[in-house]
Amino acid sequence: MFIDSINWHSLFNKINASKNCIYIVLPGIDEVLAQLLIDIKKECRVLIQVCIDNSEDTIRNGYGDAKGIDNLIENGINIRESKGNRVSFIIIDNSGYILFPESRIFSEEPAGPNALELDAFTITRLLAYYFPPVDDKEREDLDVRFSNSIEMQTQWMHTVRNEVFNDPPSKVTDDFRKDKHTETKMSLIKNPPISPNLQRQIKTYTAKIQFVELKFTGINMQSRSISIPKDAIPINNEELKKLLQTKMKLFQNFESNTGFEVLTQLKKKEELLREDYLTTITCRQGKSIILVEMKGAFEGRLEKIKQEIQDINKQLPDLLETAILETKDIINAELLSFFKLNRPKEIQQYSNPEIVERKLKEYVADIIRGIHFPKTEKLIENISLKEYYYDLTFQDFSDDSLIEEFKKKNILKDADIKGIVEMKNAFEEKK
Repeated sequence: MFIDSINWHSLFNKINASKNCIYIVLPGIDEVLAQLLIDIKKECRVLIQVCIDNSEDTIRNGYGDAKGIDNLIENGINIRESKGNRVSFIIIDNSGYILFPESRIFSEEPAGPNALELDAFTITRLLAYYFPPVDDKEREDLDVRFSNSIEMQTQWMHTVRNEVFNDPPSKVTDDFRKDKHTETKMSLIKNPPISPNLQRQIKTYTAKIQFVELKFTGINMQSRSISIPKDAIPINNEELKKLLQTKMKLFQNFESNTGFEVLTQLKKKEELLREDYLTTITCRQGKSIILVEMKGAFEGRLEKIKQEIQDINKQLPDLLETAILETKDIINAELLSFFKLNRPKEIQQYSNPEIVERKLKEYVADIIRGIHFPKTEKLIENISLKEYYYDLTFQDFSDDSLIEEFKKKNILKDADIKGIVEMKNAFEEKK
């Protein structure tokens, strides 16, 4: 069969039927396959060569195990290593198969080999099997491709021969490093890998929910206050101190201030966004849960709020400077009103109302100059709304407090919760 489906039983039979040689290239090798190769080697003189990716990550990702490698080494089967290899194929005597043992997405930056070039005949056969011709024109086109394959195959043969004997490419394998394999085993003993079955179950649940952290900064301006140095107020009067303490907020009447109404509305939109799409998790500070199926709608709303924030940030200098000037006017009026009723000694000598008014204004102006009103440019902290997503890990699914919150808040269905608990129990039993 050109297009074949190979399971463990058929692979076992093909390897058992070998007469001369077995070449196996895989990311990793497990104990069962290793034992089969060892048995074949003992029964007959068959050349066996194995190449794997000799790394801890490979084993943690479910490709083989350390015991399989150890067994091959102990029984004298030659192993080579290819860093980051994700190519899988087996050649038994004169037959060979490219293998796809499991479905995995393409990595943005593969660590090593993960593809094999196909010859012209193989390409044409694949097209014939997967895209069979449906009319005379397509049959004719396929026949032309077969005819052209003969010439292309001859050219390819010359190219490959020259590549192998005259201009060899950079090698993709190295001698197997036993010291690196020993380090891998020590690390795996300290922190055992999760079995592939458990990993697949985790992926099932992480496809449904994610952690999200939504950080809203620069929005709480109403809490900012003014600092008054001790020597800025020339008299020690408790009534005056109490009066000023009520006016120390930098932004007066924030909620009713029409200039800051846009900030109040913005805060309400952010709160409503959380309410509509996120579920707060108390045992994970600052994090919430989002259903992956709702993520698109959530990000659409979020983007609209971010666009509003960009516009508001452009208005901030004017908003802040207006607020500072208003606060200055309020404190100025309060101080003037107080000192009219409680004249300072320096002004008590005057009786002319106009002079008293002017001197009081000068007196209050000196006090205002001593108050540390912040510069607008120092106040400007652009408002920002940022989201951070985190996938749940096996450790998360092993956390009883988190699972309990999932139950109470109906984040996952009962069947999902049951599956997580079973998965957790299975892993603990294995340990």
